[in-house]
This record gives sequence, C-alpha cells and structure tokens, in this order.
Amino acid sequence: IVGIGNHWETRYKPALKKLSNRLAIKAIYAPVANRAKQVSLEFDAVSVEGINSFSKITDLQGILLLDTGWSNIEVLKLLLKLNKPLFLAESLNLNWKQLSELTEEVHAKGLNIMPELGRRYMPSSARLQELIATQLGRPKEIKIRTPITCPQKQKALHTNEILRGLFDWCYYIGRSNSKEIHVQYHQDSSCPALTHSEIRIQYEKSNLMHSPAVLNLELSCNKHEHGNSSSAMKKQFLCEIICEKGTARIETPINITWKVNSSSCHESLTSENSDIEVMLDHFCRRVVGGLIPTPDLEDYCRSSHLTEQVLQTNGQ
Repeated sequence: IVGIGNHWETRYKPALKKLSNRLAIKAIYAPVANRAKQVSLEFDAVSVEGINSFSKITDLQGILLLDTGWSNIEVLKLLLKLNKPLFLAESLNLNWKQLSELTEEVHAKGLNIMPELGRRYMPSSARLQELIATQLGRPKEIKIRTPITCPQKQKALHTNEILRGLFDWCYYIGRSNSKEIHVQYHQDSSCPALTHSEIRIQYEKSNLMHSPAVLNLELSCNKHEHGNSSSAMKKQFLCEIICEKGTARIETPINITWKVNSSSCHESLTSENSDIEVMLDHFCRRVVGGLIPTPDLEDYCRSSHLTEQVLQTNGQ
C-alpha cells in the first residue's frame, strides 16, 4: 500500500479486512511514518521508509496507490519502475494529460493499471446491465440529478471527482463516446460555476448503429440546503435511465426500481458486495493472471478529458 488517504477507515480498510482470505498486505509506505507503522501493525505487514524499498520484497504482486501526497503523479512514475500491477484510488485526481503520456509506456511494459471507477461496480449498476440485456433494451436517455458541495474554488477536486465518475459510468452503460457538449450555468446562483448547472451530452452512434444516447446531468449546490430537510430530500442523487422497452431509476448503490409496460419492481440489493470489494477482488484476480475485464488508464483519461471539456465549455 502506498499512502493511506482520507477514505482509509471508511472504505479501504473494511474491504481489505473482508478480503483477507484472498490477499495479504505485505508492506505499507506513507509520508507520515507513524501512520504507516500503525496500519502495518493491523495487517501484520512491514512499514517501509520509501517506495524504492518495495523492490526488495520478493513476493510482492501488486500495489494499491491510495494517496500520492504532495508529489502527485511523480509517485506513479516511480511506481511504474517496479513493473507491478497498480490500483489507483478514485480520489487521486491525477492529471489526465500526464496520464495519457504514460499510456504508451504502460502498454509497452504490459502493466495492469486499474483506476478506481466505483460506479461501474455498484450492485445497482450490475443489476441495471442485466435488465438492459434481458428486458429494458438499450438506453436512449440518461437523466442524472446530483447535489455537490459548494467549493471555495471553481476547479474544486471534489467536483472533478464527481463529474469524472459520472461520465465514466455513462460511457460504461451506453458504450459510446461523447460527441456534443452543452453547459447551461444558472447565472442567478451565488455559487461558483458548475455547482448549479445543467450539462447535456450527446453521444456518438455505437458500432451497432443504434441511435446515440443522451445524458442530461443536473448539478445543484447543497450549500443552502443545510438544515432544510424537505429541500435536501428533493436534491438527493437520482438517476433515471430511459430505454427502448422500459425505464429504471437508481437512487443508491443498492437500490433500483424498474418498469416495463405496466409492470414495475423495486429491488434492494443488500446482500451484494460493495463496489470497492468487487473492484479489489477483480484487481487481485488480474494480478494472478485472470482474464476478468477491468478498467484501464484509457478509461480514466477518457472521463477526465470529458470533465476538462465541460469545465472549458463553462468558461472555467
């Protein structure tokens, strides 16, 4: 493990504990040495003083990059020299242009680099794909409404992370690239750009010559919703997928409601593994030679590039 990150206690640590029968944490590096030592004791691992120390561990098979610290992408460049599979945490917000320049090197080395694109692995996403294949038909329109924290700066990393994740999810569901982008910013809002806006993306035709899907994304700042429960309820995340033969609604990672003709059904997928558990499991399977498909740097760069295009369209 490289870096501990802000989501260690709530996200990565519980998932790694649950997968302890499949993987073993061997070594941990973090800029704050005491933090690394604390975590290493929990997993019976060693705490190392630098990334180069990983090269001395003979049975190391993969690396989880959870936090880069101040050095950002330079940490990734250093890790590539170890020629080990890498898992990149979603919160890293790495520069897509720099990453795209590394893609050729990654392919030449045959490295497996898996970015964390968690929305693909939500239980509700898996169920949606099953329904699209069996009952709903291909998506024609995706409507998403999501609240975001009002940032102090226009190019807030939090906003970038949300957009990147949503754009990747839409590509994953629709299987086509973006073609046209339209951004409408609500000028009467006192919030920074994009925190109260509507984004419309027209996607290209698929290889099967289906009509292209359309994404309508509404972003709303929740800065003024504090203490107003009824207003906050209206601003919760909501995703509606309009397909050829029916519709589906996703409000949480484990809840999906779908309708075909006059028949509707609500499913709560509480028994399914969380997105991070599934991702880490898939990453480990690839590490040991499995052929299970996983996202790669090109997927990360695609959604990151689209995020930048949206920001530029909005004049940021």
